[in-house]
Amino acid sequence: MPGFVRDAGVWRQFSKIWVRDAGVWREVQRGYVRDAGVWREFYTNVVAGSANYTSHGSYSFTVPAYNTLTVQVWGAGGGGGANGGLVSGGNGGNSNFGSVIAGGGVAGGGANVGVSSGAGGAGGTASGGTTNSSGFAGAIGNPPGAGSPKGDGGNNAQGANAGVNTWTGFLANGVSGSFPGGGGAVALGAGGEGGGGGGGGAYSTRTYTAGQLTVGSSISVGVGTGGFGGASFNTGGSGGNGRVFVSWS
Repeated sequence: MPGFVRDAGVWRQFSKIWVRDAGVWREVQRGYVRDAGVWREFYTNVVAGSANYTSHGSYSFTVPAYNTLTVQVWGAGGGGGANGGLVSGGNGGNSNFGSVIAGGGVAGGGANVGVSSGAGGAGGTASGGTTNSSGFAGAIGNPPGAGSPKGDGGNNAQGANAGVNTWTGFLANGVSGSFPGGGGAVALGAGGEGGGGGGGGAYSTRTYTAGQLTVGSSISVGVGTGGFGGASFNTGGSGGNGRVFVSWS
């Protein structure tokens, strides 16, 4: 944490403090001053670092000493729909750093063989960040008899990682979305119809300055699970898991 010292009548900012101890210069980790009989901390040495949460689950982050701390949060992608039985995929899970939330993509709908295709899932939405971006929607499956269904998953909010199918003329499982937050593609039907693609996960980011978060406090972190693909004759692609990345200096 930076501070100021008066040098030759001029206030100059410092970011590090050293003291000479037994002839050796040592870097100070914490500095205190006595104020009205109470010792108060005025300086904490900041060591830059980062934390990367990539596996779905719940965690606790302990706030380190920092000057600026930036969080990036990606929601998980929704799963693609099946190629029969109106079987939808699963929704992608939300990810969060405290109140900074990136929502998961919505699952793609399942196809009804010879009757209808599945609807594409909506992209996830975000809140709590200084920048909040929604994921992209999954594509609707082609109608029966179309002959070359696609039904790709939706990209994450940064325009990447969607599962993308290649039509070969045969029943096939959908391609899964990639990490973080890509939506899964549909399972392909031989008659042309396919389920809908899963929606992509949202993205949120926020930067905190010194004092906005209490050093030593705990903040809840959650990483969303990618939605499962709907299963019928074949299985839709699953969505990519979410992610939370924290960096400070």
